[in-house]
Amino acid sequence: MPPPPVPLTKDKINVFDKSEWGVFKRKEWAKLHGRKLTCACPMCKGQNLESFYVGKVLGVLSRSKIHDHYAQQDELKKTSASIRKHEYHRLIKTKKYANVFVRALKKSLEAEAKA
Repeated sequence: MPPPPVPLTKDKINVFDKSEWGVFKRKEWAKLHGRKLTCACPMCKGQNLESFYVGKVLGVLSRSKIHDHYAQQDELKKTSASIRKHEYHRLIKTKKYANVFVRALKKSLEAEAKA
């Protein structure tokens, strides 16, 4: 894990959003999802956004990194299954930030091909 930003505050901690495959700070998350957490991992289960950020800053950072691990692992399993079923393209379309990345990559490759 890279060193945290200095000075580390709760508002600088990023959290992976498995519903969109984005990474958001607390205020960004609140704008997108309100108080709701979109994950049922051991760190999120039974909590809302406010209770997820309760405690000392390093405790919240640890909680967010454990959440990231569980959420990303779950998404990788879904990705693997979609690849085996030849449905990965369909899965990517449901993930906003992955879809944005794929579109940008496609445009970049098309521009390179024209050059």
